[in-house]
Amino acid sequence: MMDERFAFGKNWWHFLGTLDERHIEEAVHGLQALLEAQDLEGRTFLDVGSGSGIHSLAAHRMRAERVFSFDYDLDSVRCTEELRRRAGDPEAWAVVRGSVLDVDFMENLPQFDIVYSWGVLHHTGSMWDAIKIASGRCRKGAMFVIGIYNRKGRISDVMKLIKRTYVRSNLVGRSLIKWSYFLASSAVSLTKGNNIFSEVRNYRDRGMSYWIDLEDWVGGYPFECATPEEVVSFVAPLGFELIRSRVGTSFAAVNEFVFHRIA
Repeated sequence: MMDERFAFGKNWWHFLGTLDERHIEEAVHGLQALLEAQDLEGRTFLDVGSGSGIHSLAAHRMRAERVFSFDYDLDSVRCTEELRRRAGDPEAWAVVRGSVLDVDFMENLPQFDIVYSWGVLHHTGSMWDAIKIASGRCRKGAMFVIGIYNRKGRISDVMKLIKRTYVRSNLVGRSLIKWSYFLASSAVSLTKGNNIFSEVRNYRDRGMSYWIDLEDWVGGYPFECATPEEVVSFVAPLGFELIRSRVGTSFAAVNEFVFHRIA
């Protein structure tokens, strides 16, 4: 049976080929805004599903006491290792391969001041388990930062079908799906009075690439999603309070949540 999993790491290798100092500075600014902190001095940072590694690098640039990055995808691990190499191989930044669903692996990690997982846990194939396990690496008083795909009714089911079809398709089929999706989403944005270029700028503000994430959107399988209320009602009983959130309106939005561990 074919592996019905999108090759996230190969996609991120393309991003590293275009990565420059501007991207990195924007990633730092984005992380500072999200955490409402100018630096992370004296705080530890766990990057769950590090992908390209740019947010681990941002945490390192913000002078985190220790950064620990891991990803299930081997190419994503290599991407993060490459950014660590470019940063001078700092001893306070570790990069390994691991899965958030591997309970033994996770329980052998220490607890951290910041546990960060943006746009990752909904791609594990077991999102709620992944959220619970990741939250367990937060020490009391820690921040738990996650980005989860927004549930938008039946259209979310259509998104799941598109993603599953994409990973099953050849290069021609994938190209057709990608550009059809781009044109359709652009048309929807225009009907709502939005400009597709504003979305491109929003991704640039996070130090990311809209065009790389476009392929992630159409190919990112496994795929799950949740309403903001579902996320908060699940995480709060684990010993957290919601500090702030940013909720998107589009069917492709990733909702951001910043929780504080109180118990």
